[in-house]
Amino acid sequence: MPSIAARANLLSRLFFKWLMFHAANPAAMIESSDNTVTA
Repeated sequence: MPSIAARANLLSRLFFKWLMFHAANPAAMIESSDNTVTA
């Protein structure tokens, strides 16, 4: 079972990827604004 720090690190990396994806695709963020927060 991963530690709290490892889990936080993974979540932060996933969030960064999600943020960069939507920063590069604002239209995608608008179209899927209701189902993007699934992580």
